[in-house]
Amino acid sequence: MSSPPCAQEPDLAREICNFVIDSGYTEAAMKEHGLTEVPWRGLLVQTSLEYKFQDHPALAMLVRLFHFGEAVESQVVSSVLPRPIVEKMLACGMLGREENSFTPECMLTHFGGLLLACDSVRRLKSGELADLVVGVNTPGLWVARSLVIQENSEALDLCTGCGILALVLSASSRSVIATDINPRALAFTQFNAALNAISNVTVSCGDRFDPVENKTFDLIASNPPFFLNPKPRMLFTENPSELDSFVESLVRAAPKFLNDRGFFHVVCEWVEYEDEPWQNRLTGWFGPSGCDVLVLKAYEANPLDYTLRRVTETAAVHEEENGDAVRERVEYFKQKHVKKVLGGLVIMRRRAAKNWIIFEEMDDAPTESVGGYLAEHFASLDVLFSHGGGKLLLTKPRVSKGVRLVQEAVQEGREWKSTRLYFERPGSLSRRLGVDLLIAGIVSRFDGQQSLDAIVSQVVAQTQSPKADVVDTVLRLVVRLASQGLIEFPNE
Repeated sequence: MSSPPCAQEPDLAREICNFVIDSGYTEAAMKEHGLTEVPWRGLLVQTSLEYKFQDHPALAMLVRLFHFGEAVESQVVSSVLPRPIVEKMLACGMLGREENSFTPECMLTHFGGLLLACDSVRRLKSGELADLVVGVNTPGLWVARSLVIQENSEALDLCTGCGILALVLSASSRSVIATDINPRALAFTQFNAALNAISNVTVSCGDRFDPVENKTFDLIASNPPFFLNPKPRMLFTENPSELDSFVESLVRAAPKFLNDRGFFHVVCEWVEYEDEPWQNRLTGWFGPSGCDVLVLKAYEANPLDYTLRRVTETAAVHEEENGDAVRERVEYFKQKHVKKVLGGLVIMRRRAAKNWIIFEEMDDAPTESVGGYLAEHFASLDVLFSHGGGKLLLTKPRVSKGVRLVQEAVQEGREWKSTRLYFERPGSLSRRLGVDLLIAGIVSRFDGQQSLDAIVSQVVAQTQSPKADVVDTVLRLVVRLASQGLIEFPNE
């Protein structure tokens, strides 16, 4: 059984990282050549690879070894890569020997300027799957891009895998603890910290929060195993407990480990039973936790569609996945009275006040950092839920950064006829809210300088409407806009 690369000599790992990046094995280059997906389903034709990188032999060799997981004859590798680099890769365990070939013992991926090692395709094809350690993946990206960063903080990466979230958090943290039940994952995390010259990340092995008992943190990030499978086989992805109870245990335990104003970010899946809306069920999870909670639902599927999706995804890993496996999973959901499987992000913030819970749709996955937006959104929701109508009238809201008013029209004859008017916050976690011209005119006054009470007086004078009616309209409008992240309260 292959072992993860060794991090005992950090300087050696850093030299390797510098060589890899200087040779052109960068995130930009991999994207340019369409090499961002894990190549589980086979190697690229050799001639095609040589054609793509014919002017960059070192890069071509690195791609063959550390992307496609190809064993390459020792003489061929040594004719392309500098001998000292090859010896360093052998010394730290990135390369192994197999007869007359060098074999890659890891795959190299990228995220946000980090070079990250994880298990190679070779290990997957060998059938050693239970403790497989994967690299950059979509759920991890969601968490990384949603982090509400707090400078000089104490942070925890729960279920760290190869350490992606821990390394991301290291830049803004005094210290980061990365935990996992899989020792191989922690070995990769240590090696990746060395690769990237990061010294404030430590690792600890154990189940869930056990390794950090009696510690508290300013930020906890987690990409746990959450796929629902009645017969879990892989630590990194499949929930080891019944249905979503593993994620529930994390959500219920997390507040104990948060400092005041500390955040917990977790990507997960949960179920809706036939006799209970999922929102009611999740509200029970959060209970009297002392936390405000924002749930961003990204997707939902009925049990059959969910099963087909997951079986298709794992078919390259488990060739035995077949019709019987599908029927077994669907029957499992039926016996448990599951109506839907849903997934997305749960973000909790510990706060000593009357707490709130909000459920929102995540119509598009974050493609860039949205932590700043989420911090502002939490602050706006605090104002919304802590201020009664009279107090809310004293606030001075302003339109959130980037929000625009959009008018759609269709041609009718020789004129354009307006069909839709809405406020939109484009980009990651985009939001839209349909309005009419009167409402748009009211919102144009939200500049952070005028109180809502003053704006109400202006609208009353303009429309000659009863003040009570205008107050009701404006307060309802503010609730809708703030809950969508379209306005904020900068002076509160």
